[in-house]
Amino acid sequence: LVLVIDCNFHSFPPTQVEIEVEPHNPVVGTVASLKCKSDSSSPQVKIVWYRNNEVLSGTADTRTGTGNYGGVMTTSAIKTKVTERDINAVYKCEARSGPTSRSVSNSTKISVQCKYHLFPLFLFK
Repeated sequence: LVLVIDCNFHSFPPTQVEIEVEPHNPVVGTVASLKCKSDSSSPQVKIVWYRNNEVLSGTADTRTGTGNYGGVMTTSAIKTKVTERDINAVYKCEARSGPTSRSVSNSTKISVQCKYHLFPLFLFK
């Protein structure tokens, strides 16, 4: 008698992703960090970043943790130097699940603060 145990779990996509921006109101010329967190999925998802619907190339710091139902929670973080082009720009992260061919995404705008220049005022008599 041979007992075979199938340890293959069913694949399932994440149901949502959340975006965090630090600092909340970055100033032009500073660096902002954007973090995308997916909830549990199996297997791990691939997270893709977009800016105004264009794929962002570059290196994202991707980490995983234990999720619900034997799944994996995936977090992807990017850093960007804030410029005037980020005013009203839409950043989107998309978590793609290969086996299920499904994806889930979320978008945010960065509340960019302008950088003010103070000039000395000279009064002449």
